[in-house]
Amino acid sequence: MKAPWENQVSHCISKRKVAVLMRNAMLYYGAIVLGIIAVVVGVLYQADILLGYHPTRSYAAFAIGGILLIVGIVGVFVMRPKR
Repeated sequence: MKAPWENQVSHCISKRKVAVLMRNAMLYYGAIVLGIIAVVVGVLYQADILLGYHPTRSYAAFAIGGILLIVGIVGVFVMRPKR
């Protein structure tokens, strides 16, 4: 038995010959929110507030947060409707 979304995906791929990733702009807003949360967690690790001091985790959180912020912002601008 196929999952409910499999028919939609196969129809989309057969119709356009290309699978489009993340069409919904709300996913990019979610990436921005997760990026902000990751940066805040990085600051909390670096400043030894609530989470304890751990330099490696703080840099990892900064990197992940920065990547998510960039992906989210670029995605929002790419998904803008053309005028």
